Amino acid sequence: MRGQQEIVDMIEERRERPMDFFPEVLIGYLTFQNAAPYLKSDVQEHEWTQQTDPIAEMKSYMEFAWDKASDHRGLSAGRSVNKMQAWLWLMDDPLWQEIEDDKIPYKNYGAPILLRICEKHDLPIPEHDAGVLRMALGKKCRHDCNEGCA
Repeated sequence: MRGQQEIVDMIEERRERPMDFFPEVLIGYLTFQNAAPYLKSDVQEHEWTQQTDPIAEMKSYMEFAWDKASDHRGLSAGRSVNKMQAWLWLMDDPLWQEIEDDKIPYKNYGAPILLRICEKHDLPIPEHDAGVLRMALGKKCRHDCNEGCA
């Protein structure tokens, strides 16, 4: 996992970007001392719990991410992919850069990206939802979809 200074540097690099959720994800992985400049002034050290397991966070968030892609929720789906990318960066997984460089294009509300992350990190794939699985393969969720599927 990335070190404290790397995390602070990435937060600083990305905190002014609109609709970038890296800082929101990464602050939780800082010690209280490093996180304090980004927290409300009344937060006390004994109230702070540093996150340590990005895979667990990804796993608990993945169902939400799949739901947003399946429901064609553009902003929420984009946010989900961005947060997944931050966790990948945190783990120093090169997949984060592939997403950043559009080597895995963001289409179908990020479903192909979510599929790639799930396959690589053994996270749950919503096998009960044929539409989102089609989206993950770069197809429309259904042949008559007019909501932005490929």
